[in-house]
Amino acid sequence: MSCVRNSVWFCFLSLSLAMAGPVSAETFIVVDDSDQQPAVEGTLRWAIEQSELNPGPDRIEFAIDFAHIELVAPLPDLQDGGLTLLAAGADVGHPVEPSAYTLSGAAGVERALTIASPDNRIGELRFVDFEGPEVILIAGAHARRTVISRCWFGDPSTGQMGGARAAIRIAPIAGQAEVAEGIEIVGCGFAHNDTAIVIEAGPVTVVPEMRRPPTLR
Repeated sequence: MSCVRNSVWFCFLSLSLAMAGPVSAETFIVVDDSDQQPAVEGTLRWAIEQSELNPGPDRIEFAIDFAHIELVAPLPDLQDGGLTLLAAGADVGHPVEPSAYTLSGAAGVERALTIASPDNRIGELRFVDFEGPEVILIAGAHARRTVISRCWFGDPSTGQMGGARAAIRIAPIAGQAEVAEGIEIVGCGFAHNDTAIVIEAGPVTVVPEMRRPPTLR
């Protein structure tokens, strides 16, 4: 079901009953809400780069109360696996309120993030003003057991997402037909997209049905 402009839809979609959570080996702290290339120490881009250089599970935390990060380019692809990025300690399974931690594509960035590895968990972020085919791409069968929890897609005050045609796209990589299994998308809010979540498998695209929670807390 497509999300309608100026309305907010919430997704309680579980594509798997099992959820695997990584055990953190190292924690990287975000203290700077700027973004540039090359990455500056203390920024989110730097933290993801450090996590990718450190094999095994890691955790990224914010040590600032508010962040509006206007990305200059998509964030580094998640290829190592086992990253936990919960901006405010996301509580899986409860309706999300607008996050204090916003990632913006207003500088002409098409996509926020590509997830191409297993056991990553992303939560408590808001995504606005992205213009590409999707905001988050979960790419290939190797990205299994990804969890997206309590994230906002769009500006809840205006109902605007930007030009992105989907909030989350689960798709095979070129030359393969399989998509990742064990995906959890829980308690997310969608302000406006042509489609909130798209699942592609070979030539078939499946759009999961959205439903509202009884209340917004």
